[in-house]
Amino acid sequence: MKIYFFSRPLPSHTAADLSKIVEVTERLGVQLMVNAELAELMQKLCGIVLPHESIFTTLPPLDDVADAIMVSYGGDGTFLEAVRRLAGNQIPLVGVNCGHLGFLSSIPTLNIEEALEEIVGGNFVIEKRSMLEISGDFPVRPPFPYAFNEFSIQRQDTSMIYVDTFAGEQMVARYAGDGIILSTPSGSTAYSLSVGGPIIAPDCNCFVLSPIAPHNLSMRPLVVPDTTELQFTLTSQSPNATVTLDNCIYQVPSNATFRVAKSKKTVFIAKFQNISFFDTLRNKMMWGVDPREK
Repeated sequence: MKIYFFSRPLPSHTAADLSKIVEVTERLGVQLMVNAELAELMQKLCGIVLPHESIFTTLPPLDDVADAIMVSYGGDGTFLEAVRRLAGNQIPLVGVNCGHLGFLSSIPTLNIEEALEEIVGGNFVIEKRSMLEISGDFPVRPPFPYAFNEFSIQRQDTSMIYVDTFAGEQMVARYAGDGIILSTPSGSTAYSLSVGGPIIAPDCNCFVLSPIAPHNLSMRPLVVPDTTELQFTLTSQSPNATVTLDNCIYQVPSNATFRVAKSKKTVFIAKFQNISFFDTLRNKMMWGVDPREK
């Protein structure tokens, strides 16, 4: 079995944690593959020099993905970068959290040994997660025109932005304010949630339109089927606006138009059978916890 470990160099990485990854994978008899940035950090912190064939920069197109898995080792930002590195490859992805809240990377670093044992034992299930595919008036086409969490349009300065939004041939509304977010179910606990959007279970076939600081206070988040193709045309007194695909930011002209639809590419998430989406919600958001109790 091959385990692809992906991470960015993070201050939270320690020599003890990185050494444990090597020790545990050796004990379990699996082939450890590490991205170049993490391999460099391992050498710097631990003195571990991995062989050249154990270091990857891009992933090969694997036909048999039953014997490979990718571990994102960081926070949710690292997880989103891992999705981009996969680029549609059907290798399952699991997140180990050494960042902050970690909705996507839900496994604590302290449990990494147990997590690797579960992976090697095949004690996980695969969830298919949808992505957005975005096209439109980018000055330069993004190298990965997809979003796992959300696509957003935002004002760039103090001028209010207007976004004419269409679902298929039908106009939804002209959103006036700071912008708008189109979220997948996976992204409903991210930026969309922070502006008042609903939490969506990951197996729901829908998207969420969430206005950002709307000028009209009656504007509320809207759930639409994920079979809907959406079009956004923005106008502003400012010459430019900002568009994001997850945590990638692009400057676009203020008269740009974008089309967003469900991508044919799918992300395969490895989930341990003893951790559900609702367990994660309760633990991360402290649902049902009485702050008066010690």
